[in-house]
Amino acid sequence: MPAVIAALVPNGLFMMITLAYALGAVRIARRGALIQEANAVESLSNVEVLCLDKTGTLTANRLQIAGVYPIGLSDSEFKKQLGTFVASSTARNQTSQTLLDSLGRSARPAVDEVVFSSAHKWSGLSFNGADLAGT
Repeated sequence: MPAVIAALVPNGLFMMITLAYALGAVRIARRGALIQEANAVESLSNVEVLCLDKTGTLTANRLQIAGVYPIGLSDSEFKKQLGTFVASSTARNQTSQTLLDSLGRSARPAVDEVVFSSAHKWSGLSFNGADLAGT
């Protein structure tokens, strides 16, 4: 009898794991997400914060700003600074154009600029005006 039970455990375990992945994928698909690999269900169980970059790979490349949540600044001040930054930057892409269209600020002369690149994952501008000074 123990030999029969020991022989059934690996088969039953494999079936239960497959069933758990399938049920998890169905639940995630109902919320509008796409599961490309079965182990993504297990990987998502360890996620506390999920950051996304909307690139238009799966949909049309029409970006919209859903919300801005600044930390340490008022909403209006953050939007003012971000709009000035994007308008003054020399590099343009779909994200910066969407921000510029939404925030609508005018460009200011920059003293120095570090253009965004995937290698360092940030960009920067330095200003030296009377009302806008700093990096």
